[in-house]
Amino acid sequence: HIKVSPVFDVNVWKFIIHGSSPFVVNSIITQGIGFLSVFILRTYTDYAAVGVLSQAQKLFGTFMFVPTALGAALLPALSRLALAGPEEFRSMQSKVFGLLIVLGMPVTAGIVMLASPACKLLYGPFRFLSLPQVLQLYAFAVIPLYLTSTMYQFLVAQRRNGVWVYFMAGTGVFYCILCAILIPWTKSAYG
Repeated sequence: HIKVSPVFDVNVWKFIIHGSSPFVVNSIITQGIGFLSVFILRTYTDYAAVGVLSQAQKLFGTFMFVPTALGAALLPALSRLALAGPEEFRSMQSKVFGLLIVLGMPVTAGIVMLASPACKLLYGPFRFLSLPQVLQLYAFAVIPLYLTSTMYQFLVAQRRNGVWVYFMAGTGVFYCILCAILIPWTKSAYG
């Protein structure tokens, strides 16, 4: 008969909390950015604009498969490479970033060209009329999002994911300031 009893090791819990806290903070910042963008958009416009934003984010999320798949495939190798040597790691970084730029260009062009026909096919000719323009504007964020999301994978591989918290916080502040300025300006300039 073997007796099994749980053991609470304070050092192990400190290690787990310290290692996972940047991920938790990044998740909270991401949720905050989403909430503030909807709040600002609703304050200056109406519920229809919030619906268009929601649909645009859902459609645009499908184009993020490239860095997601690439990051999931590369993370184990990157972690080993980060321990092996900084030169090889930097070389891999530049190759991956070059690949992402090359892959992002046709995705950007495809979104710009196919936004209007795809929206008409999915939603019909009378719903979400401004969605194609929103998607075309989002298209210019494809390459920066590909690069930054993969940069996050490189930071995780180097065990420097805490740096990302500052990047996300700065991005959130910058994004909210731009939304507060550009949404009312766009509404007054273009109706």
